[in-house]
Parts: sequence; structure tokens; C-alpha cells
Amino acid sequence: MCAPNNPRFTGAVPPLTCLTVIGTADPVFGAAVAENLRALGHQVAGIGGSGVETVEMALKNGADFVVLDIHLPPLGGMGAILDVLKPHRIPVLACSGAADESAARRAAELDVVAYIVSPFTQAELELALHVAITRSEQRGL
Repeated sequence: MCAPNNPRFTGAVPPLTCLTVIGTADPVFGAAVAENLRALGHQVAGIGGSGVETVEMALKNGADFVVLDIHLPPLGGMGAILDVLKPHRIPVLACSGAADESAARRAAELDVVAYIVSPFTQAELELALHVAITRSEQRGL
């Protein structure tokens, strides 16, 4: 699981280093998310351009988290969560480019640990990751 990256930190949100895989068909978005994750102290194992590629990367690298576009083809972000990532107990922070209430509801049904709508700021990503880390720890993931 994610490890503390600054044991002397005294703030409200402790900094952690997580090994993360990003799943998105948009390479510009993927690069921006990767840059923000690295700026927050996380490692990025890779960016998958499809549901299948993202799942393979996550399993191969032992990812702590997956940041996953819920509309990722061809397996689909939701299919990737349901069919592969959930049985392997890899927490998912789901993201979408649209504030789609039905997609958010579906993501909640699939037990994602957090959901964020893009575009988002680095601070919003940090907060979503903090929620995701806390929820995954509570669930024993």
C-alpha cells in the first residue's frame, strides 16, 4: 500500500507515495494527471490507453491505485473495475470528463473509492486521493 513520504509532516493530509497506473484514452489528459501525481509525490507506473492495457499494467506493476477514466475503451472503465481490478482488490479513483450522474451512481455501485470530474486542479486531485486512500484503508484494500 501507499507509504509515507515525509515522516516529519504535521499537516492535515499526510503525504504518501503511491504506485499509480492511469487509464485514459486521452494522452494529453493522462500526461497531465501523471504530472500532477508526481508533483504530489506519487510514482506513476504507466498510462494505459485501453481498459485491457490499464488492467495489465496495474497487475504487472502491483499498483496501489488506478486512476481510471470510466469511459475507457474497449473494456470500458466500468468493465475494468468490475471484471478485473475489484477481484484483485486494487482501489480505483474513477474520473470522467462529464458530470454524468448515472455514471457516478454506477461507479459507486462498483465500489470505487473516489470519483472526480475533470478538469480538476492538483488540489482537487490531492483531496480525491486522500479520500481514496482513507476509504481503501477502511475497507482493507
